[in-house]
Amino acid sequence: MSYQSIYYFLIANQVTQKAIGTFVDNSATGNSINDFNIIVEKSKEILHSSELNQNKNRRNRLMLQNYNIYYIVTNSNILYLAAVKKNSIYCEKESLIFELIEDIDHQGIKKLVDKNGELTNVGRQNLKFSIKK
Repeated sequence: MSYQSIYYFLIANQVTQKAIGTFVDNSATGNSINDFNIIVEKSKEILHSSELNQNKNRRNRLMLQNYNIYYIVTNSNILYLAAVKKNSIYCEKESLIFELIEDIDHQGIKKLVDKNGELTNVGRQNLKFSIKK
C-alpha cells in the first residue's frame, strides 16, 4: 500500500508540548501550502490542549475539509498524530491508522533522539520507513 495517503505525521512529548519528530509527504500531488498550514495549526492546538491528559490511549479523530487527523496520547505522554487525505484507505478503515501508530510506538522510535529531544537521522529514517511500509 502506498504511504501517499499519510500527508503528515507527528510524534510529540505531551508534557513539554514539544515535537520529537515529524514526517511530511512532500511528493504527494494536490497538497496545498494552505492545507499544510491548517494541519500544522490544528496539530499545535491538539498538542497544547488540556484535554489530552484525561484522554490517554483514547483514539481521536478530527475532520477537516480535505483531511482527517487521527491522534492518540500514550500513558508515557507521547502524542502520535497523523493527517490523512479523506479519500485514503485510512479514512475507510480507521483501525489501520491506529495499528500504524501502535507499531511505531512499539518500535521505540520516540527514543531515538538527540540531546535536544528531537529525532536523530536514524529515528527520522525509521519513522519514514514505518510509514512507507
